[in-house]
This record gives sequence, C-alpha cells and structure tokens, in this order.
Amino acid sequence: MIFSEKACIGRGGQGAVYRIWDLELGRNVAVKVVKGNALQEAVFLSRLKHRALPVVIQAYCENGNTYIFMEYIEGKTLTEVIEKRGGISQEQAVSWGLEILDVLQYLHGFRPSLVYGDLKTDNLMIQNDGRIRLIDFGAVKETRDHQTKSASVCYLTRGFAAPELYNSE
Repeated sequence: MIFSEKACIGRGGQGAVYRIWDLELGRNVAVKVVKGNALQEAVFLSRLKHRALPVVIQAYCENGNTYIFMEYIEGKTLTEVIEKRGGISQEQAVSWGLEILDVLQYLHGFRPSLVYGDLKTDNLMIQNDGRIRLIDFGAVKETRDHQTKSASVCYLTRGFAAPELYNSE
C-alpha cells in the first residue's frame, strides 16, 4: 500500500497517520501505518467503547508494517487550537479537562486496567462540534499486577511526563 505525503495528517515516533477516502464506506478514514507488528494498539481500541475514543474499522500486518484503519476525526489537535487562539479560557480548559478525566476513568476502570502513557496536547483532538477525543494508543499498557511497587515506563514525551521518569544519561 502506498500513501501520498499530501494525505499524511500526522507523524510520530512510531509511524504516520493518513486520511484516505474509503470507496466502500463512502467516507474518510484514518490509517495509521506503523513499522513492525503493532496490532496491540488495534486490539486495545477494538475492545473499547467510549464516545471520546476512535472506532477501529480493521487492522492487519503486511510487508513488515501494521495498518490500523479507524474512524477519521474531523477537527484539530489541542496544540493547533491553542496556537491558533493564543490560549483557551479557564471555562473551556475545565470543560475539556472533565471530558479527558471521564475517558481516563473509563480506561482505568477497564479490567485489566489500561494506562494511557502519552497524554499530551498533540494526542487530543478537538472536533468541529467542540468535543474532545483521545487519539494514539501506541503507548497504552494493561496493568496485570496491582501490587507491583515499581512500574516500567515504555514511552514518554518530554514536557508531558514527570521529570523523574526520564532515564538520566
């Protein structure tokens, strides 16, 4: 499968996301392309049912890549919204914060609990209707042992995680 750079709507450390027109469904869909086998992200998302999470349509591995087809969310990232507006009101921050807490509570209440490891403004989409959506589940991990006193962190974004979690070199 070949995607044009013009269709690329986002890039990250694990891959890229493209917007394509699905002829069979008659709508835009997002396709996340990740090098290697990354079906775990699609498996997590396919089990989840929450209004703030994207719906997975299909996923498969081919030629050393994973392709995750999911609902395309029309809107802008919170980063883009803040840059365009120069900030957001306290009321808006509280409203979106409550929506984010609702989806994080849902993930934590799932059994086994799910930990979203990459919460940042680039992974929060503001839909055209003003609702917030959480995207990019590449860093989601299931918690298996609630008694574990230490946790290993597999993915961090500088500026969005506690400094003590970074490996010092």
